[in-house]
Amino acid sequence: MRRLLRINLLQIGRRAVSSPPILSTVSFVSGPSTLLGWLLLASAVAATGVYVVGLQKFFLQSHSPSRHLVLFQEMNVAVAAIHAVGLVSRAPAGPVWAGVGVGMYILGIVLFLAAIEAARGTPLPRAFVLDRHPDRLITGGVFRVVRHPVYLSYLLAWFAGPVATHSPTLTGSAAALVACYAVAAAREDRALAWRFGQAYDVYRGTRR
Repeated sequence: MRRLLRINLLQIGRRAVSSPPILSTVSFVSGPSTLLGWLLLASAVAATGVYVVGLQKFFLQSHSPSRHLVLFQEMNVAVAAIHAVGLVSRAPAGPVWAGVGVGMYILGIVLFLAAIEAARGTPLPRAFVLDRHPDRLITGGVFRVVRHPVYLSYLLAWFAGPVATHSPTLTGSAAALVACYAVAAAREDRALAWRFGQAYDVYRGTRR
């Protein structure tokens, strides 16, 4: 009887050890397995917090959101969720790549805040918000160097995770969003040219 009980316990133990779903679930719940992984995740959370608060406080809000805007916002939420799961469940490709990813998140935050500072209280344009425009043309601060610092900030933040983890899923989702931002930037250029006329044409001709 004791021998039979011992054999059954050994069989149960072997099944538990060899069960991939159980191990993957435990790994997912426990989060990143290294300090650099946690630092990368913390950087992503910090960037997300800065963007959410900044967009609400310092950017134009649509009075009548279009279907494109609603779809784009839902896409942002979905991709953010994908990246959160990816950063929690997938280890960085190496310490160097993790460091690069953290640096990209930090640089993205700095660019975003620099754009808000340069606006000096003027609400900034927001992707696919086409029914409202800034009260004045913003050309100072970081806008002297790059025409769309906010979109560049987004690009850095969305690609930080893929660069750090080498995940095809994160790369594909980030690429899809960046393509949307390229469309939004082109629309924004046309809207600002219509709003400010020759002044924006001159500005656009000297900035990328």
